Amino acid sequence: MIKSLSKSKIFGFFFSILTLSGFSQEEKSPEQAWLISPSLSIQFPGGDFTDRFGTNYTAGLGLGFKTNQNWIFNFNGHFMFGNSVQNSEEILKGVITDNNNILNQTGNYSQLSLLQRGFYFLGETEKVFNGLGVNPNSGPSISVGAGFINHWIFFDNKGNDSPQVLDEYGKGYDRYSGGFLLKQSIGYMYLSSRRRINFKVSFELLQAFSYNYREFNYDTGLSDTDQHLDLLYGIRLNWYLPIYQKPSEEFFFD
Repeated sequence: MIKSLSKSKIFGFFFSILTLSGFSQEEKSPEQAWLISPSLSIQFPGGDFTDRFGTNYTAGLGLGFKTNQNWIFNFNGHFMFGNSVQNSEEILKGVITDNNNILNQTGNYSQLSLLQRGFYFLGETEKVFNGLGVNPNSGPSISVGAGFINHWIFFDNKGNDSPQVLDEYGKGYDRYSGGFLLKQSIGYMYLSSRRRINFKVSFELLQAFSYNYREFNYDTGLSDTDQHLDLLYGIRLNWYLPIYQKPSEEFFFD
């Protein structure tokens, strides 16, 4: 049997619903804000990048300005890291033993790992479409950007006891490369009306037109003067610290 509610409780319940509806439907314009944004991503290789590296990760930091038309102009930098290097045995074929180890200065096997390292910087323009957002500052977004990238093979040698691949000798194997970079992304930005939770999840595509900076590679004995098309496909999570131009005079619930 359903228990009856008092008239006062029923009235209070519907008053709460109407109040929340009124706040949530209240119109509000997008706000100008500075956006400080740390980010993390996972990236998968494509193009010529598949011949050199596997999956990698990035950690980044950006600074942007959002207009009251929901345009965002930002500059950001990212550090790349990963532990998947392709064809490592072929690259080091001149200095490794028959069982694919490298000797250190004492004649013992060295503890050597080949890792991916790199960085890139970008200037980007982004547009947020708030028609599908939960508030005027949120919604689907698209962005395009341009910048430059550098990437290389990093030799992690415990004890620094393998001079064959360290310092000047390492430059003959590290494939240090870089060049012009383009980026496109699509995602969803959420900037909380209460200023507490602010993030974006996006899918991004990067195209790098890179060249090998080294005069020649020791393993091939040849110069690599070709331009390489390095592609990266990634999923990125941005976390935002918004600094609004002026305090909001209106309040509503997300």
